[in-house]
Amino acid sequence: MDVIELAGRLLFASAFLISPSGVFAQAPRLAGSPMMRKYPTGLAIAMVRLSCAFSMGGAVLVGLGLFPDLGALLILGFLVPVTLTMHRFWEVEPGLPRKQKRDQFLSNASLAGGALLLFAFMNQAQDVGLGVLSDPLFGRL
Repeated sequence: MDVIELAGRLLFASAFLISPSGVFAQAPRLAGSPMMRKYPTGLAIAMVRLSCAFSMGGAVLVGLGLFPDLGALLILGFLVPVTLTMHRFWEVEPGLPRKQKRDQFLSNASLAGGALLLFAFMNQAQDVGLGVLSDPLFGRL
């Protein structure tokens, strides 16, 4: 089971490391997107880069097994604001674009659920698995 846990953590973490690394460089372009225009440009760029840093930092912690519970919370700290800011499907006209936004919203919501499950799992397992290099940071909650 330890190998399965390690594989699951690596697969989960990969999405939060690979995608945001490209977004980080494109922050000025994304800051001009319709969903971000309500914020001043400098703040929007900072928000995009900060959320990417949360995602990538959390992915590294989860993937390497260094305080994976903290990593899961950082990933959650990325998913919640991004989902609520960028995937507001209820504001899009009915049709294919709305369906695509809704699907992205639901995908992020399910990943947030996965991050919460990972956080809970890491804090309940006192004999941590093979691929985890450290104990949970927060211990039992």
